[in-house]
This record gives sequence, structure tokens and C-alpha cells, in this order.
Amino acid sequence: MKNVIINTYKFNDETRRVAQVEKRKENGGVAWTKRQVDMERIQLKQLNANLANYGDKVVTVAGWAKTIRDSKAFGFIELNDGSCFKNTQIVFERENLVNYDEIAKENVGCALIVTGKVVLTPENKQPRMLVEELCLGATAYRDIREKSVWKTLRGWLSQEQEMAMDSLLPDSVSLPRKRHPAKIVYTADCEAVIGATVQELYDCPGERLRICGGNVPLIVEVQSPARRTVQRTADLDAFWKTSYEHVKKDLKGRYPKHEWR
Repeated sequence: MKNVIINTYKFNDETRRVAQVEKRKENGGVAWTKRQVDMERIQLKQLNANLANYGDKVVTVAGWAKTIRDSKAFGFIELNDGSCFKNTQIVFERENLVNYDEIAKENVGCALIVTGKVVLTPENKQPRMLVEELCLGATAYRDIREKSVWKTLRGWLSQEQEMAMDSLLPDSVSLPRKRHPAKIVYTADCEAVIGATVQELYDCPGERLRICGGNVPLIVEVQSPARRTVQRTADLDAFWKTSYEHVKKDLKGRYPKHEWR
């Protein structure tokens, strides 16, 4: 679920009461009690299990902020109420929220009550939201030319998510005979690719070239000493047993000064 617009009610977990930020006309101008919140809210577990039924409907959820990011005109909150592991993204907009600045300045871990419209994103609106965030405050192309998309994307993650991503999807991998780690390139075809010369791949067990907890093999672009790709493989161990001799025969004559085993 994405794009839930936050309303103006904040839940104070320490006192277990609802702090009245703006009186709600429908509620007669009276701050909610915890009993009213419990009757009104739905758990995120229930929401995520029945997204199709909640699409375009207004719901009330409550939980703790895992991350809060302010982009001046709009912000993002990752909310979790403990009923499931999955966080729910809340999008709150300045033009729709009178106490926008107060919410934006809240600390991670604060407890919030959110009322908003559930917007399903089967067509994936995240690219549009990313462009909006990158262009915020810019008046010319030169203002965004050097902006890091990756840095902005990382800002959408919680600390736990960043740690998991760094562990499961590393930027590079070390090879025994390569001076510097080999950079991993993640492609639009959902491949993770590294490039290394035949010599740099010597003594490297194929099982090392896997990511996502060992579940996904790296695509290895086997290169000549001139850094030209001569073969691609997802199984380095099989490459040594099958194709290596042919590659060696083809390259050894052109690069006789390099090591060939």
C-alpha cells in the first residue's frame, strides 16, 4: 500500500492518550479517546491482507514511525503497528495538512494515528515520486544534474532496511587475485553482473560469487587482459570445466605474457 495521506491526530504512547492537534468537526471538536481509536482503527496486518478491498477507501491506522522524511512540499513516513513485519508507507502533503511542520519534526519512534485514502500502485508510482523529490526546489536542469538518485532512494529506507540491503545486495565483491573489489552492476533485467579478467578469476570459488544470502548467482563477464568480454556465465565452476580451455586457446596466443594455467 502506498500514498496514504496523514491526518492531524497524534497518539502519545507514553501517556496512552490522543493529543488533540486539530479538532475534528465530525467528532464535535472533541479529542479522541484511546477507546475511540481502537474502535476506529484497523491493523496493518488486516490492511495488507485485504488491499484489494481497501483500495480508494479512507481508513484509520495507528503505529510507530520507523522513518520520517520531509521534502518541504510532502513527506514520507514508514509506519508499523507490530501486527506484521511489513511497514506501510504514509505520504503526507503540506497542502492537505495544517500541522505539516509539527509532524515533519517528529522523532523516529513516535506513535501516530493516521487517517487517509488507500491508494494501490499496480502501475508503480514510485518513479514519479522520485522525480518530484529530486526536482524539489530546482529551477533549472543544472540544479539536478549532479544530484544522486541512489542517495535519494536510500533515504526512503529505514536503518534496518539499509543494513539488510547492504548485506543482501552489496556494491562489490572481492576476488582473491584482483587488487580492488569487482563492482556489481544491477541491470534493468534483474541481473547482478561483475566483470573480471581470466587471471583475476583464478583461485575464486564459484560459491563466493552469489548474493541475496547465497540464493542468487552473479553473472560473470569473463574478460580478456584487454578488458573485452569473451564469455558470460552464472556458474564459474562450470566455466573452468567446460569453456575455459577454448577461451585459453583463443587468448593465449594474443596475450602470451599473461599467466595461463
